[in-house]
Amino acid sequence: MSFSQKIAEQALLDSGRHCCLCHKFCGFKIELHHIVQKAEGGEDSYDNCIPLCFDCHAEVKAYNPKHPKGRKYTDSELRAHRNRWYEKTKNTYGPLANPDYIELDRKLFTQIREILKSKGVILFLREHDYGGSFDLESHDELEDFLHFCKAPEIEFLDIDMEGLRISLESDIRKFWIALGEYTFPLPVKRERNRIPRDPMQDLELVSWFQSKANSQEEFEELIAQQRKHIVEIRHKLNHLAQQVCSAYDEFVRLGRRKFVV
Repeated sequence: MSFSQKIAEQALLDSGRHCCLCHKFCGFKIELHHIVQKAEGGEDSYDNCIPLCFDCHAEVKAYNPKHPKGRKYTDSELRAHRNRWYEKTKNTYGPLANPDYIELDRKLFTQIREILKSKGVILFLREHDYGGSFDLESHDELEDFLHFCKAPEIEFLDIDMEGLRISLESDIRKFWIALGEYTFPLPVKRERNRIPRDPMQDLELVSWFQSKANSQEEFEELIAQQRKHIVEIRHKLNHLAQQVCSAYDEFVRLGRRKFVV
């Protein structure tokens, strides 16, 4: 057995289809987690249900008490997170009828648009192929946005806008981390970065592969594996860049409808 249709619909309505832990809007990418697992006697009840995004659901289930690392989500903590989010969702539509609250959210929306410009870094992410090099400063707006979001007052009162802001921040952070992990300064122009070059264009790398290979076939296999890895990096960065653009587009479209800006 799992949660009934009635309980599932009520939980999704009460959460606004947002994750009760990270608060991002999930749409259909949401799961209903048993706070107390059924194997431990948990029921298919409304009180034992918490809506979670895929990432948070995986994290909640990942803790292994036989090899403890970090701090486990307790049952009472999960209920508290859920109840606080349900309460925020319930109260959203009342306070936002107040023009002062709408103006606060409109101001925050405008600030974010000033940092992330459609014709700035977002346009660059749409058009650039990360198989090629790029100026480091071309991504400064992303770093500015991540720093901006660290302030405690950077939170929309409107839960839909806050969920989209969280999703945008999450996608930008994933891209930013990948950019630092997979790209390197050019030897001549240190202000430009790129993913690793074709291994046959790097004499030091060729020499290293030759020292590791016991035959010409093994050497060619190492080169082929490195080329495959470079292609995977290129595809990953391009994919993450487009995820940022999609999250930004969704954020801007809803914000313009809500705040008429």
